[in-house]
Amino acid sequence: MIEGANDQRAGLQFLRAHLSREQDRQEREDAAIAEALESGAVPTPEPIVRKLVWHVRRERLMRHHVFWKERKLRNGFDALVEAALLAHVDLVRAEATLTAYASRHGDFENHVAHTVENPAQKEVLAFCAAYVGTIDTLRRIRKARAELAGDIDAIRIAATDKIEFRFLKELRNNLAHGEVTMPGWRVTTSFGKGSAGTVGAIDFSASELLAFGEWTADVRAFLAEKDKDGFPISAVTAICAHGLSRFRADLALLFARNPSAAERDYFAIQDLGRRLLHRQSLKLFFRSIAERGIDPYPHLQKFFDAETVRSILGYPPHSAEQVEYIIKLKEADTQCDDDLRLILYKIFGVTPLPEIIPEPPSFGPKPLGDLWPIS
Repeated sequence: MIEGANDQRAGLQFLRAHLSREQDRQEREDAAIAEALESGAVPTPEPIVRKLVWHVRRERLMRHHVFWKERKLRNGFDALVEAALLAHVDLVRAEATLTAYASRHGDFENHVAHTVENPAQKEVLAFCAAYVGTIDTLRRIRKARAELAGDIDAIRIAATDKIEFRFLKELRNNLAHGEVTMPGWRVTTSFGKGSAGTVGAIDFSASELLAFGEWTADVRAFLAEKDKDGFPISAVTAICAHGLSRFRADLALLFARNPSAAERDYFAIQDLGRRLLHRQSLKLFFRSIAERGIDPYPHLQKFFDAETVRSILGYPPHSAEQVEYIIKLKEADTQCDDDLRLILYKIFGVTPLPEIIPEPPSFGPKPLGDLWPIS
């Protein structure tokens, strides 16, 4: 009994020691991968990529890649623009709600503060903050892509050079420094030849803004032209929302046409890892299909749209040409090796089957061969 307990205790100690050594080895390997990515050498060396594409913590390690920060900045810029666009939509929705309340000709004022006025004020703040956030984020993006600085500036000026943008920027600065003039609400009713309309609007008082705030000369002139008792803020955010939407689209096109070497390397690693992992999952799935002898043709519509299915069926059935066409259709999602190709040939009843020499077993990730670097 005592010997058995001692043997069990020794076994646990051996296992703990082994796990500790393995953890230390993995930490050293991860540190080496991080150091290689931070060096900025592109393309990333094949031994590093080979480990990365199969690594369970690839996403975390890719934070060390030189492109990762620029990617986060660009994603943040897109998110800020989206936040501004949503704030504009919600502001317009608040005005529609105000109009609906007023059209009932009842005692609606008690409901306005909580359901319209406060939410609308929040959206104005959100729009201003999101827009100013795009300015700060763009400054960092511009620094990361100095070679595109002139193009970025040209796109920015073309999309956001209207006076409404400068007004919202200065409005946000005033709000941030405690010079708070919040929008209110106004309902107007117009009568004409047998028709009447009641419209609600979320307004800023131009006279209040001018009296309580610091403005540059051009913004002060812009406010002076407005109705001193109230002008709809949604008219301003509509212009800015359109400009920001255009700005985002044009900037995305600029980056798509001018990818840096670091960007190409980053996405090549990510795409290769995704395609290789998808390949492994497909092998497991399709092996069971091949073993069960399931006819694949009735199931094509589960994987392809109707037009693509017609194109697939345009090839001779049970032919290598048909299977190769299917593989080509999915190459963006899956890297097909000889093993997966043979499984697909079996499923689709291609004869004769090609002779494929199986690769010898390996304890670690196999060299990527012509899969890296990607031309």
